[in-house]
Amino acid sequence: VVAPGDVSVTTVITTEILVDTILTEQPQPLPPLAPRNVRAGEQWMVTKEAGGETVSIADQAPASFTLTPTLSLRERGPEPGDDAAIGEEGFAEFLVETPADETATPEEAVEEVVPQNERSLLAAVSRVEQSDAGFVYSGSWQTITSNRASGNNYARSQTAGNTVSYDFGGTWVTLGLLGTNQSGEAELFLDGASQGVIDTYRREDTAFALTFDGLISTTHTISLTVLETANPKSGNEFVGIDYVDTWDGAALPDGLFEQTDPRVLLSGSWANINDANASGGSFIRSANGNVWFYFSGDSFTYHAMTREEARTARLFVDGVFLTELELFDWSAAPRTFSFQGFGPGLHVVQVSSQNSYATVDAFTQPGSAPWTDPSPPPASFQRYEADSPAWLYNSEPYTVTARTWTRETNATSRYASDAESIWSATATDSAAITFDGSWAAVGFMGDSGGGNVEVFLDGVSQGVVDTYRREVEPLSFTLGSFAAGAHTISLAVVGDGKVRVDYLDVWDGAALSDGTFAFDDYDRFYLDDDWSLRTSISPAGQFLRTGAGNAWFPFTGDTVSLQAWAESGARQMQLYVDDS
Repeated sequence: VVAPGDVSVTTVITTEILVDTILTEQPQPLPPLAPRNVRAGEQWMVTKEAGGETVSIADQAPASFTLTPTLSLRERGPEPGDDAAIGEEGFAEFLVETPADETATPEEAVEEVVPQNERSLLAAVSRVEQSDAGFVYSGSWQTITSNRASGNNYARSQTAGNTVSYDFGGTWVTLGLLGTNQSGEAELFLDGASQGVIDTYRREDTAFALTFDGLISTTHTISLTVLETANPKSGNEFVGIDYVDTWDGAALPDGLFEQTDPRVLLSGSWANINDANASGGSFIRSANGNVWFYFSGDSFTYHAMTREEARTARLFVDGVFLTELELFDWSAAPRTFSFQGFGPGLHVVQVSSQNSYATVDAFTQPGSAPWTDPSPPPASFQRYEADSPAWLYNSEPYTVTARTWTRETNATSRYASDAESIWSATATDSAAITFDGSWAAVGFMGDSGGGNVEVFLDGVSQGVVDTYRREVEPLSFTLGSFAAGAHTISLAVVGDGKVRVDYLDVWDGAALSDGTFAFDDYDRFYLDDDWSLRTSISPAGQFLRTGAGNAWFPFTGDTVSLQAWAESGARQMQLYVDDS
């Protein structure tokens, strides 16, 4: 800061030790060191790019700065041989990095939420957890903690003949179950009459329910008998019971219900976050939780909050998949999604976090326009991520497929599109997706354990793709142009290397819009999980930065321009167009 006149200046220098260092009790005097890579007279000048005026740090409040010339723009010190760590031209701007929020930004207060789902018997809908005294168990049952389970736990048994029963009054009942890849089969009884054998196997821990309506108004008994059998995909024969919901037939009241309202039922792993932008001043979030909200009538509104660390929320109504919603944004902001068409009577919406955090701010009964289309038509250019319901693994949805297919959201897959891939290393395992379009490309993640996969278009082999790479990197296989219409792409694992399915890109042949697209244009950019938001004070602006991440941008035509941001800590980037 260069100020006019006679002034008294106090300079605070902060030193950060970046490597293991031994400090002796009586250090020897050392000669003074001159600042490195800073020209005399310009140590604390902050300027814009060539031609810009000098900017005072005091004018940049509330941002704070540590004036350490050799490291202020870097996340690490120079490596051996890194002679050009910071150029002679030095410090053209100060940058403030937006926190990559794994848990909470510094100003947030995060409070773990303890589920309290037991409802008064006077409530229209009453939930009773499996630990309630009304449940009658025979044989040995274990209490298992699970973030997906209502109330954060459920009971399970694998011994043939073990039973659990619950008596209730009324005309309506829902039995909540918890399925895993170790789950087996049970026979369900209502008032002693068999309702069939229930297969509780699920590829991942999944809360699901069975509802019985139209019963006569009297006392009933619902029960399960463990069979100690399972379908071949399961690794065991456990049967898990989670809760029972009953309803007295009365309509539920209209209104807006905050995430703290007794109408909102919770699994484990939810945390409450105070945020002035949220309805009621706070919301909840979870990376692997469920929320249930009962509503009467034809519609409801789901109030959420976008987050930098948020990803996908999946919604189910009355146990049937409704839609998935993207909650990612670089800033926290309220979002509302309204749905209609469910008809009269009682319904329940279940919100499940998928691939990182989902958020819940409130629910409204009834919903209000504008209405959200739960199944929007595909865009001209459409990316189907590996966990899209459109994909089938071994001819089944991923939710119930074989254990040889595994969802991965860390390690290699952190650098996959949307930070997720689904892999198998079992020969003859297959993945397939049917779509409408005239062009397609399949994306994979490659690494040193990558294997071979044969790609088919409408049953005709297009060749074998080797996904081995010395280092982690994405790769794609373009099938090129073909006749418009419905097509099926299928993948067959060859050998025992890992084949990581990342995405399928589909294009209908229509020209994509021209223009300049900023990094936050989510309709045109696809990112992995390694990017962070950076804010430049001078010149003012924001951009994304990564040390090893990937980004994708589709375009049509002969030319494209990329605008990047140069800084002293940056290195090289690699650009690929159409796989090359």
